[in-house]
Amino acid sequence: MMARIKTFQRQQNIYTRANPNRYAYVPLEWDIEERLIRGFVRNIIDGNIVESLYSWHKISSEDINNLKNSDKEISKNAFENIVTTLKKSIGWDRLSKIFPDKESCKMARSVGTNLTRLKRKKIDALIRHSEALTEIQVRLYLPEIIEPHYE
Repeated sequence: MMARIKTFQRQQNIYTRANPNRYAYVPLEWDIEERLIRGFVRNIIDGNIVESLYSWHKISSEDINNLKNSDKEISKNAFENIVTTLKKSIGWDRLSKIFPDKESCKMARSVGTNLTRLKRKKIDALIRHSEALTEIQVRLYLPEIIEPHYE
């Protein structure tokens, strides 16, 4: 039931074109991977990213137009160009050096919501995992609140 409510709230409150607010959505069950950046590009395709973010991340209007092109090869190339541009914009190479290891991520993602006491190792894993996810999502969706702008 909680998962359904969360999904409904996310769809209604975050990814609607009528919503003027912007969010950096960070569920702890997500993996820390390039998929987060690819999700941002899919949100561009779906019309869920405001145009001001294109210029912030220095995504060319040509790539945006090509992304929505009916020619699959042109669209695919634009998609990959935008992924590369976003990685540079958010400082992906720098960030990836501080990402927690796979074991720590797995531990963090396995923590339940049953309100039991956690061991220090799990707490540390949750902190590292949530910190990395938050940094990526904020840099993608709300970059103006973090200075300086990384090139």
